[in-house]
Amino acid sequence: MKRKGLIAAAALGFLVAAGSTYAQQDTTSQTRTETQTTETKSESSNDVVSINGTVSSYEAGHSITIQKPDGTTVTYTINQQSMVPTKLETGKTVTVRTTKVSGSPVVQRVTYTTKTTTTTK
Repeated sequence: MKRKGLIAAAALGFLVAAGSTYAQQDTTSQTRTETQTTETKSESSNDVVSINGTVSSYEAGHSITIQKPDGTTVTYTINQQSMVPTKLETGKTVTVRTTKVSGSPVVQRVTYTTKTTTTTK
């Protein structure tokens, strides 16, 4: 009888130990990492448009409206990548380079030329 008790106790001990090991394996967690990447395509020269005209409206960091030589006006969005002179103001004659971002024209760069006249006596 003692022998059966010892065998039963040993078997129970084995099951407890195996169950403990199994429980440890069962409770380990797995970490899954997902990385999302955004593909950036460089703009081809066909996507860049240059417009000449006079600034009729300008809101720094937001938009610029140009009156073209034919009298029509067009408004472009300015974003954080747009390069715009700090002294830009209405009335200046400018060249605006635009490109499409998500299908809408956005300013890449605004340039203007100033003339200085020097009179000598």
